[in-house]
Amino acid sequence: MPEIVVDEAQAQILSQATTHVLVRDRGGNCLGYISVTPKLTPEQIAEYERRARSVGRRLTTEEVLQHLRSLESQS
Repeated sequence: MPEIVVDEAQAQILSQATTHVLVRDRGGNCLGYISVTPKLTPEQIAEYERRARSVGRRLTTEEVLQHLRSLESQS
């Protein structure tokens, strides 16, 4: 697999990113995106686990999409 070594400034940007980082060449041309998976704290993991165990109604993707379409038709 190809590999690129980043400098300290670039590493800082990547370490603080939460989703994607746009990568450009010196001319400003888009080369692509780097997907970043943020590091979760133990507290965040515990909260996500708590939410997964919680009781309550859950919506399917289709139900959410239907609701969004209904909102679009109201505007």
